[in-house]
Amino acid sequence: MRRRAFFASLTTAFLLAACAGGLGPLTPTMDETTMGGTLIVIRHAERTGDDLNADGIARAQALADALAGVEIDGIFTPATQRNIDTARPLAEAKELEIQVIPAVDIARTMFKRQPGGTLIWVGNKDNLAALWEEIGAGGEPPVNYGEMFIVPMSGLNASGVERSTFGAAPDA
Repeated sequence: MRRRAFFASLTTAFLLAACAGGLGPLTPTMDETTMGGTLIVIRHAERTGDDLNADGIARAQALADALAGVEIDGIFTPATQRNIDTARPLAEAKELEIQVIPAVDIARTMFKRQPGGTLIWVGNKDNLAALWEEIGAGGEPPVNYGEMFIVPMSGLNASGVERSTFGAAPDA
């Protein structure tokens, strides 16, 4: 009888501690090795000054068309109007909000928000170079208008790069 009472009180103490959080989380915490997914990286579309020009507006629409059959979980840009304007047609087509984040620790920030997802980063030359270094991708990041690089991620590291393009080059 004493043995049952001992185990019952031990079980009760264990359950109370678990409910009060005394035993720590009951589910594993996310770490950087489980954050990966797919990252689609592009440079903003053509511009004149800070705004997209006619060619840039057409290219932004072409991005939405190019990714029409791809499930996208999140669209991210820095707080630069040309980047936001490039992402807007895709965001509207996918019914997603553009998430404006600082261009620091880009991959870590995006995949913390949406681990395992297919995420878009619309950037510019400087932050694309920083992102490329952050994820350890080989070669140059997309620096030309219409380049779209698809990067499978292993944690927060690139595990390859598929290079492609979207939209037509403007008439010369």
